[in-house]
Order: sequence, then C-alpha cells, then structure tokens
Amino acid sequence: MRERKLEILVDDHRLEAVQELLTESEFPFRLHKNEDNSCLFTTVLSASDVEALTDEIQNRLPGDGYQLVVLPVEVAIPAIPDKAPSPESSHKRISREELKAEFADSSRISVNYLSMVVLSTLVAAIGLHRDNVAVIIGAMVIAPLLGPQMALGLGVTLGDLKLLRGALRTSFAGLFLAFVVAVLAGLLWPLDPESAEVQSRIARPSLADVALALAAGSAGALAFAGGVQASLVGVMVAVALLPPLVVLADMLVLERADDAATAALGLFANVIGINLAAVAVFTLQSVRPRTPFELRLSAKMLKRALFVWLTLLAAYVAILASFGT
Repeated sequence: MRERKLEILVDDHRLEAVQELLTESEFPFRLHKNEDNSCLFTTVLSASDVEALTDEIQNRLPGDGYQLVVLPVEVAIPAIPDKAPSPESSHKRISREELKAEFADSSRISVNYLSMVVLSTLVAAIGLHRDNVAVIIGAMVIAPLLGPQMALGLGVTLGDLKLLRGALRTSFAGLFLAFVVAVLAGLLWPLDPESAEVQSRIARPSLADVALALAAGSAGALAFAGGVQASLVGVMVAVALLPPLVVLADMLVLERADDAATAALGLFANVIGINLAAVAVFTLQSVRPRTPFELRLSAKMLKRALFVWLTLLAAYVAILASFGT
C-alpha cells in the first residue's frame, strides 16, 4: 500500500496543538511558517495510518481554522514503515475520507455515467445477439456499474445519508436506462433464445448465482478499501448485472414471460449478493464513522440493511426451493 503526504495548514494559535500531536504520533514532520502567520505542517506516512491521525486532528481541532489535505505519494525513499497496528484494527486499508472521496463521483448522475451505461448496454446487446463472449466482456469493461453499488454499501456502513441517497439514485438510474436501451435494442435486433449466452442466463437459477455476486461484491469492496485499481473487479460486477438485465428486457420483447422471470431472478440474486458482500466487507474492514452520533446512526442503518438483504436472500432461497433446486 502506497504512502500518503499530509499537509496541515493551521492558524498560528493552533500550532502547538498540531505540533504536540505529530510529536506524540512519532511521525517525522516539517513546519513552515507563512508570512500571514499561518503554519504548514507536512508529513509522509503509510496510507493505513492516515485515518487514525486525521481523526485525532479533527478531534483536537474542532471547527474551522485549519485545512487538511491528503495527497498520494508514488515513491518514498526510504520507504515509510507502517506503525504497529492499533488494538481496534489491523486492516491495511485507505482512510474513510479517501473512500468517500473515491465514491463521490460514483454517487452522482452525470452525462458521462449515463453515456457509458448506454454504450455498454448496446455493446452487451450486440454481443448477446452474436453469441460472442469477447464482445460481451468488452461491454463489461466499459460498464460503470461498480461505483454506485460500492458507494451504496459504504453509505450504509458509514450511516452517510447523502452518499446513500446519491448511490441509490445513480444505481436505479443506471439500471433503468440500461433496461430501456436493452428493450429498444431488442426491438431492432431480437435475440435468439436458443443461443448459448442467452440460454446460460435463462437456465434454472441456483445458489451459484448468489456465490458469483458475493465474490464480485467482496472483491470490489476489498479492492477499493485497499486503494488498488478496481477496474478488473468492475468487470466482475458488470458481468453479474448487465447481461441478465439485457436478457430480461429481450425476453419481455419476445413475450417469453417464463424466461424473463428467470433472468429477473438472476438479476435479483446478483443485486442482493453484491450489496450484502460490500456491506459485510466494509464492516469487517472496520470502516466506521468518527463521531458518536454518526456511529449510532450507522449502527441503525447497518442493522436495517442487513435485515433487508438477508430477508431478500431468504426469499430467493425459498424461490429456489420451489423450483426444486
């Protein structure tokens, strides 16, 4: 995990508090006094140590009068060693603020997001029409479905209502737009229900669908929490969501209600698994709010979310039982 550079700009009367904190934390730092009596502290530390230090700074410096900036570091020579893990958590992950910043754009509906949804859905529809796995995978590479799903899990874990609402809107908008595009594509280029790629998505559902979704959601959450490139994980999430949605739309166009219901059930299982896995991984990674009020709110939201997702999972299993699987 790469290092981070922290820049802390404070008023002159807050200088001693920050200097004392950095000295206690045993992080090497530099201090520069500006002509306007402000002070700039800089330090380089492991990404996994950022959250504890920034939390302590916010606790000791309530209100305004300071600004804290976290910058990525490509190389530090010599390398910055990690501090000993705290009793609360030994997980190697980036800070909650970095995670929230990472998902800020993913939880907003933008022209680029909607355009990528349209393009990826069209490519997926063409791939299914041609029964071409390579084209379908190409659609997954450009599908922007990972971010909103992970942002939804993080919003629940942190009790962040703004992030949660934004992620819900973005997820629903993306899936609805993909459905509409798939319907239009189905009217122009009807799928062959007997093709291998379509058959694999209208086959009898099983617990393997949930396992795939759980794996995709867990991989996505772990990738983001570790601060590593998540584009390949995004392919996994898109594979779990986009093709079943396109097949569902096309089966409705072809008036094949049973096949449409099976595709919808597969999509249902994938949404459950991805979101349940994301919430579970962020929780196990000790991603939690800073203030007591936010902690209480996140605990309530987490219980409700787990109840909803586990209830839906139980309903899916019950439906499987009715199929005799």
